[in-house]
Amino acid sequence: MERRKIYFAHPLNVYDTPLEAAIEILIYEALPEYEIESPNKLHHQRGYEEWKKSTAVNPDKHNAMAYFYEVVMPQCAGCVSMPFLDRRMGFGVNGETKKTIEHGEPVWFIAPTLTATEKDIHKFIVQPNKSHDGLFIIRKFTEDEMKLIIREDPLICVLHQETRLRTFFVYNGLKRPYAEAHLVQMPIPKGFYPVN
Repeated sequence: MERRKIYFAHPLNVYDTPLEAAIEILIYEALPEYEIESPNKLHHQRGYEEWKKSTAVNPDKHNAMAYFYEVVMPQCAGCVSMPFLDRRMGFGVNGETKKTIEHGEPVWFIAPTLTATEKDIHKFIVQPNKSHDGLFIIRKFTEDEMKLIIREDPLICVLHQETRLRTFFVYNGLKRPYAEAHLVQMPIPKGFYPVN
């Protein structure tokens, strides 16, 4: 029997890092009945780029995230969402979680310890099976949290521009380390958006 899929919503600055692999191990341990569907898979990255190209001609319908909302997520029976270390989710992660809630599917939270440090994260990466120590706990979202997600409330959702700042040093360039992403402060600094 084929396992149901669970969508792994996580920040872009976790993609292709040892932390991403360690969190996936944690998900498999906590939710063994699911197969992880990550938006970071190569075929999804290609699908996302094709979607952007095909919708770019019609600005009214252009929303590259719609690839994940309309193509990938309907194949999943739930979502597990990774916030930044301050337990607030990036705008895209919140959107993916919101879509899952709206479709009546279960949603889980990868809740980090509020005192997590870069050293703790390194230990978790090196020995994900032996060093959980509560650094990240997977649990269902509460009803109150789901209401905040639906409203895109700043208590749980990082607004779009700040999500970009938490993700990159320079937009679409060098990614900011996950361990320090929650420490950045608005406003967007001069030079963040490269000039073409």
